[in-house]
Amino acid sequence: MADKLKSLLTSLYETKGRNLGKIPLYPPLVKGEIPSVPPFKKGGIRKGDLIKGKIKSPCPHRRSDVKSEQVTSEGEKKRGKIPSNPPLIKGGRKWGDLKEVIMRNHKKIVKKVFSPPAIILIVLLAVCYGTSNLGAQGVHSFRKALPDTGQTTVYNSGGGDDASYIKPNPQMAYIDNGDGTVTDKYTGLMWMKCSIGQTGSSCSGSASTFNWSSAISTCEALNFAGYSDWRLPNMKELFSLIKYQGSSGPYIDTTYFPNTVSNYYWTSTTYAPNTTNALFVFFNFGFVYTYNKTNTYYVRCVRAGP
Repeated sequence: MADKLKSLLTSLYETKGRNLGKIPLYPPLVKGEIPSVPPFKKGGIRKGDLIKGKIKSPCPHRRSDVKSEQVTSEGEKKRGKIPSNPPLIKGGRKWGDLKEVIMRNHKKIVKKVFSPPAIILIVLLAVCYGTSNLGAQGVHSFRKALPDTGQTTVYNSGGGDDASYIKPNPQMAYIDNGDGTVTDKYTGLMWMKCSIGQTGSSCSGSASTFNWSSAISTCEALNFAGYSDWRLPNMKELFSLIKYQGSSGPYIDTTYFPNTVSNYYWTSTTYAPNTTNALFVFFNFGFVYTYNKTNTYYVRCVRAGP
């Protein structure tokens, strides 16, 4: 009976079922003949179809046809196909901004910036920048140091006095600019070579005298050697010209300041304990003293640098 039914169905399949596509090749009528996977397409299922990817698995993580940025094998990373870190593209992981990076590494940054080599480099750059600026402006490179007294004779048998500590470079150094002005290499100040009233390279003629207020206004109004910013020097500036060498005055370098009068020269500094007085420098003895501002003394003007 079973054999006849089977023969009938096979015949029906061959005449109609194959054309209609509604009856599978292996009908599940007999025990043991039902395939493990339903034959969803014509021709049935062959071994290895699922493994080869012809049928998609319902589990996404097992599907061989799925390629995701998030699911990669270690082999692909090693072969260089996929970078170990996510690329910096839209949708991927983004690095922290500059502030976060600095905050995260501030200790390392500070340590490197303030390391001894870095500090030395900064100092050298600052020095080079400063000297290059001076050179670009045509300014002499001055040391801005305290001027020496100019004393070269040792008067103490055991040493230790002023002249015992002579600096290796010239104690007092000037530049004759050839236009009636002299520049002090140590202070950078530019002086009139002659006292007011004198003229020429040897400062011939008689120097003029002024009271304190007139001395100030005379220097302020002076237009000399192409400069109009002359002024009356303060006490320390004028006293820096004193050279304590020789047996008699004037105590100044007469090579650069010839025919200087061995007398009083006004400074712009008022005597604070008694403001009716002002300080002056006495070049005959080389000291500073004070007298009433109405007195008349000699004047040498100055300006701040070349």
